[in-house]
Amino acid sequence: MGTHSYDRQSSGVLTPGVYVPTIAFFDALTEELDTSTIARHATRLAKAGITGLATRDSGGECAQLSFAGGAAITKGTRNA
Repeated sequence: MGTHSYDRQSSGVLTPGVYVPTIAFFDALTEELDTSTIARHATRLAKAGITGLATRDSGGECAQLSFAGGAAITKGTRNA
């Protein structure tokens, strides 16, 4: 645990609470990831009391994303 530079703190034990999947948002015109909407959605969920978010392929979007796209969603969510 804690081997990635983006890990804030990894103890190996999940905090008790509610964990939910999130979806990937895409710009309707360009079909690119809409990272600002992804971040706003993550912030809204956190403010609502959600303990943790599952960001990778939780809505079946994996077929549309490259590894870098999935990493961008996770990074944007963590930074929100």
